[in-house]
Amino acid sequence: MEQTQKPKNFILGILSKTKYIIITAVVLLALIMFFMDSLIGNVDANEYQVKQAFMTGELSAHLTPGWYLKAMGTIYRFPKTETVYFTRDNIDNPINQGPVTVTFSDNSRCDISGTVRVIMPTSEQYAIDIVAKHSNRTFQDFAVKNIMPVTKRALITAATTMTAPDAKIKMADLATLGQDQLNNGIFVLESTKVKELDPATGEEVVREVKHIKQSADGTTARFKDDMPLTAFGANATNFVVTDITCSPEIERQISDQQQAKMGIATAKAKAAQADQEVITARKQGDANIARIKAEEEAKAQQMIVAAERENKVQILNAQREVEISKLKKQEEENLLAAANVNKQRTILEADAQAYAKRKVMEADGALDKKLEAYKYAIEKQSEAIANINLPQIMINGDSSNNKNGSSSMAGMDLLLQMMMINTAKSLGLDMNIKNTGN
Repeated sequence: MEQTQKPKNFILGILSKTKYIIITAVVLLALIMFFMDSLIGNVDANEYQVKQAFMTGELSAHLTPGWYLKAMGTIYRFPKTETVYFTRDNIDNPINQGPVTVTFSDNSRCDISGTVRVIMPTSEQYAIDIVAKHSNRTFQDFAVKNIMPVTKRALITAATTMTAPDAKIKMADLATLGQDQLNNGIFVLESTKVKELDPATGEEVVREVKHIKQSADGTTARFKDDMPLTAFGANATNFVVTDITCSPEIERQISDQQQAKMGIATAKAKAAQADQEVITARKQGDANIARIKAEEEAKAQQMIVAAERENKVQILNAQREVEISKLKKQEEENLLAAANVNKQRTILEADAQAYAKRKVMEADGALDKKLEAYKYAIEKQSEAIANINLPQIMINGDSSNNKNGSSSMAGMDLLLQMMMINTAKSLGLDMNIKNTGN
């Protein structure tokens, strides 16, 4: 009985101790979870944090996202970028300070609404200075104490450089001037007096005009007492003027001025149009004159070109005739030279033939010539003998008469032979046939 009781008490003791351990762990875990926020901090991607140490009060900035040891220090959270409003709507936004009231150069008092995007510092020292030097614990404190006062003064200063109607038309220019001053400092203005026509009455009035002063070094003059955002390591961007609201009376005056200006502008436009029409007509007339002159000059130029072309053609024709004449002369000279060559060749050929004949004659004793002369002489002698008149009727008688007739014919033959022999001798011909057999 006692042996079975002991194991039960042992088990109950262990369970009792385990219960106390679990309870203690749960309590410790609860305490850790309770104090976790004071021990460990986490920087979100769209913010940065400035920590004031628990015991020493030393400030440190945590600009990059992630976990860090908070150690029960005091944390000041600031957005990396935030939009500041100065409008009539969005009144639930604690940063919204409402419209900025300004007075324009034409003494029109109006309210300007808009927004500006502020980029907070990205260096640790600037982030710490916003908390330590300027006593800002939240972005709202920074906007109310440092951003909006400079924004208001910037818009008030910019408004004095333009009239309300101009500002309504050129809200972008007004926003540019506001952003410049918010980042770099308030402008120093200087005044000049100008004479101009009042658009409502048409009378000449003297008006004081303010414009931005330039320093001796050529830079824009600015006041030194106001701290622009760059002094905090911050930067303003996307400065937008969304509305300019004036009182009904001012709005009516502005409308009247705009109507008057529109009338003046219309009249000026019509006058300018009339002047332009005159100028256009004059220019059109000048253009017509110039066109006619150009056409006449073009015609004259064409005639000059045609004359020059004709002159060139004539020159070319003359040059061609000269060339043709030269070619003909050259051809004649060539023909003459060829004729001289032929003449010389003929002379040479004739001389050669004469020389050859002479040599032949020298070789055969001029046999051909002698034979021709001999033949010619024989023919002439025969003709002469044939022309001798002999008795045509012979009377037959005694034998003595017949003997005389025969002797006459024989005498004629003898005479012919003697003449042939004499001729041959005179020509140096040997008419005897030589016997070459022995």
